[in-house]
Amino acid sequence: MIEKLTPEQEAELAVYADKWLTIGLSTEPANREEAERGARTLYEADKRRVPQCIWFESPEALYNHIYENYPSDTTSKHLFHRFAKQMTNMRADEFPKPLNRLVEQYFRSRHEIVWNGVIWQIWAEISHLTGQTMNNLTNFLYFAMEDYLINNYGYEPASKLIEGVKLISLNAGYWSPHKFVCLFAERPQVINLDNRLRLHSEDGLAIRYPDGWGVYAWHGVRVPEYIITRPHEITPDKIMSEQNTEISRVMLERYGQDNFIRDGGFTIQQSDDYGDLYRIEFDNGDEPIVAVHVQDASTDRDYFLYVPPHIRTAHQGVAWTFGYDNPADYQPDKET
Repeated sequence: MIEKLTPEQEAELAVYADKWLTIGLSTEPANREEAERGARTLYEADKRRVPQCIWFESPEALYNHIYENYPSDTTSKHLFHRFAKQMTNMRADEFPKPLNRLVEQYFRSRHEIVWNGVIWQIWAEISHLTGQTMNNLTNFLYFAMEDYLINNYGYEPASKLIEGVKLISLNAGYWSPHKFVCLFAERPQVINLDNRLRLHSEDGLAIRYPDGWGVYAWHGVRVPEYIITRPHEITPDKIMSEQNTEISRVMLERYGQDNFIRDGGFTIQQSDDYGDLYRIEFDNGDEPIVAVHVQDASTDRDYFLYVPPHIRTAHQGVAWTFGYDNPADYQPDKET
């Protein structure tokens, strides 16, 4: 029984993982002809009439069209359910189970951050706006696995239905099949990432579609537009009242923790010869900010030392920064 992948197998897997990651993050214009061929293949495999194909410049425009024209159509859920079922059957029946399990583990561990942190952000934003949860995330993971196993172990694709979905995933952005029509969205024109491959832009949309719709994000956290484009509108009150802890942290990072303490009108919790202790509690349940305001003995510059929430005195906080758990152990003759 196969219990682990060889270094050679892992090297081969990396090629297929990167290939489908590149496809998932593509900003090239959609290949409409090939995507529509995929839709025809998919519908014919499900014994349906060949659909009319309609294109939109963003997922938002696509879903506005759905709500206006086919709000109760369940075709999309049916086809995605059939696709998911055939994927499961293929993994169970066509591929060797031990190898398949190892391959799937590899793809998920190596690129989970990217697939979930980037591609999923796009679909999550769509789901937030529309209530629709169908997406291509699983497709990219699956087809990376399928490509590897077919090309290296000689297995055949499971069905025409899967072949149709693969063609669409290769050549289009978001899509949604319906009874007589298949709707497609263009790919994004811009995807901005940070060095950990999370959606991120400091001055504009992290992902932008041809019609201008997109997602504002800061290191993978979707945020309101003003936090990115008008950070001067962030105030201590807005930071304190924000109920979403991730957004509150982004606002705090943009504003600056030192500025937040200075400008927020917060009272000093405790003072001693080592400095002033500030403690700021958040209404949203996020971890409090605790800092000791100290003055550099050699330069007279004042600054903040950020310490864990359990700190209760300035002396304890300064001692902690020097590695002392017991402040009584920290009694310097002179600080420099």
